[in-house]
Amino acid sequence: MKYLKYLFVLFYLYSALVAAEQGAIVKCVQPDGTVVYTNKKCEYGKALEIQRHSHYAAPTTITAEFAFASQQSHVEITGQGTVIKILHDDNNGGMHQKFIIKLSNGQTLLVAHNIDLAPRIDSLREGDLIQFYGEYLWNEKGGLLHWTHHDPKRVHEAGWLKFNDRVYE
Repeated sequence: MKYLKYLFVLFYLYSALVAAEQGAIVKCVQPDGTVVYTNKKCEYGKALEIQRHSHYAAPTTITAEFAFASQQSHVEITGQGTVIKILHDDNNGGMHQKFIIKLSNGQTLLVAHNIDLAPRIDSLREGDLIQFYGEYLWNEKGGLLHWTHHDPKRVHEAGWLKFNDRVYE
């Protein structure tokens, strides 16, 4: 049994190394507990998961951390974060409620919530925790989350925001 466990660990580490060489993102946990996403092998610590990516065939739903690390855009992401800044509404084109959230890894994400198609979150304040599902667009600052609403034409996958046990879609 111990031998089998040892073989499994070796196989997993080998898979992480091969995956990194083939363009995958590897989630590494460092000895101090911090998580690092890399397209290289884990130099210190251990590989927790491997997520392969392709600009042509991305997973249907991924984390914001993975999308940022792999510089992907136009992918559906899910997660949660803490509101760190409430911005003025964007009135260009459709009305959007805008705010910035910080994820548990420190990454920031600009949320543009279309309030022509979904209810506005009037009680949202800095320091509040919010869950999300929507389309991610990569940028150097952490990314943009939009499509956090239903699609009246039913062409695009519907997104949502969840705040205080209420879903805004």
